[in-house]
Amino acid sequence: MIALVLDVLPSARRAMPEWALERVDADALPRVWALCREASELPLPAHAPLPLREALLDAPYRAWAWLARSDGRDVGVLVASVGLDLPGGEYGLRIDGLYVKPAWRGCGIGEGLRLHAQRVADDMGCARVHWPAAP
Repeated sequence: MIALVLDVLPSARRAMPEWALERVDADALPRVWALCREASELPLPAHAPLPLREALLDAPYRAWAWLARSDGRDVGVLVASVGLDLPGGEYGLRIDGLYVKPAWRGCGIGEGLRLHAQRVADDMGCARVHWPAAP
């Protein structure tokens, strides 16, 4: 799992650059994996592992990913999956990875990714969003 604390002090916030979200498809998967490798403290293989490819690209989908892009560059990634949320027996959206490149932190992209995750959870009828613990 990749996780990152994205909050910064209000005095450290920078102007929000223009950015957009791109739903990840087969062509974008290598770019997601490149961000995962950048975010990881562990050495990861050069290519995305089969379970990640299957979860994101093969129906029935078990996970979804979105790239944050600005000025034609990948600047962040959000990966999430839906699972059973007990004890209520409802669905919950689990954030499996959230990463913003260091040069783009503090300008609202992380918060935008968080808001997107909440909208996805609401659209899917999930009872709650489960965020990873801070490292």
